[in-house]
Amino acid sequence: MTNQQSQAETLNDLIQINRDRVKGYDHAIEDVTEGNGATSTVTFSQYKSDSERFIQELSSHVRSLGGEPATETTIGGMIHRTWMDIKTSLSSHEKESALNSCVYGDEAAIKAYESALESTDPSLPADVNMVLSRQLASIRSAHNANKMHAQTLENIHS
Repeated sequence: MTNQQSQAETLNDLIQINRDRVKGYDHAIEDVTEGNGATSTVTFSQYKSDSERFIQELSSHVRSLGGEPATETTIGGMIHRTWMDIKTSLSSHEKESALNSCVYGDEAAIKAYESALESTDPSLPADVNMVLSRQLASIRSAHNANKMHAQTLENIHS
């Protein structure tokens, strides 16, 4: 495998993770809308839009490396969403379940981004690293906000 193919594969992994985030936030929006969480719906929609933009940016870099951008989500993401659907249907706290699901999904994304940025075999070009660092900062911000909000709800329901 050439360096460019390996780099495209790394970026495609991140595209899949972002596709997971889009689907996860879609689920969260549905769950919270049913529970009348307008503020969360706006926030979740923004995070979803961020990931859609990240997919476009990453896809552009994959194409420039001669690859085809990934079009699917990950198996792990699909399993997690199915589990969260079951858990949410059994819970009386839809908003808290939706937030916890987003926290978990964002933690997976953070790990994937950190791994891509730490990879030295082959290392990604500097301009791609800058894009990934910016995207990672955004995902961390969403993760921290969701985690703090989930802990607040947890304390209320305790």
